[in-house]
Amino acid sequence: MTAPDPLPAAPLPAPGGVLLPGTGGHRVLADGDAAEERVTLTHPALPADGAFRAGFRTRLRDAGRGGGGVGRRGVEPGTGVVTAGSGGRTSRVFFFRADGVLVQYVTGVGARVRVDLDHRVDGVPPGLDTGRGVVAGGRTALLTLRVRHPGPVIGHTALALLVADAGRTAVTDRGVRVEGAGRLLLLTRAVRHDGPGDPAGEAVLRDLAGDDGPAAAYRRLLGRHTAHRA
Repeated sequence: MTAPDPLPAAPLPAPGGVLLPGTGGHRVLADGDAAEERVTLTHPALPADGAFRAGFRTRLRDAGRGGGGVGRRGVEPGTGVVTAGSGGRTSRVFFFRADGVLVQYVTGVGARVRVDLDHRVDGVPPGLDTGRGVVAGGRTALLTLRVRHPGPVIGHTALALLVADAGRTAVTDRGVRVEGAGRLLLLTRAVRHDGPGDPAGEAVLRDLAGDDGPAAAYRRLLGRHTAHRA
């Protein structure tokens, strides 16, 4: 574990945020603006973590866009997918309960965006010990965020697999930079655990993503998600 992250101030929820329906005991909030889209997922409270709910936030930032609001954000009837659009970019988000995976699909990405994971969800005490890992190459990247909770040795790990349809990925100080992509798929899974181990399976996410590109993978996962909701 490293020292507490030297991150900028945690963002406040933006007006117009939408809670995803049908997520069981999880709470998933999609919010943000044109410059930064965020999805925050918190897990059911752990008995040893009574002061807060473990979770994470994904952040997709585009410095080339202003901080204005998104043009629209709403829930698609029947699927529970939350869509948001701004300046030619559209994002679609749903939580696939069958595998416990947060699915984010972005089109019209832009010339350059940054993606990272943030542990500072509502109610999380300051100064938690965290550890980060990023492996990027070609059109994919794997991000890992490990968090140790206060009290007993209990923590959680968030693992995110990013797949782009074009361009390239590169490691940044807190995540990954994506250049030249038209479409992005981000699959994120969080697992609660004891001790320093990381049981979150990279293989699970890679199996879900497949090797046929982000658009085909999203259609396949959405089909499974919709069938599971029926």
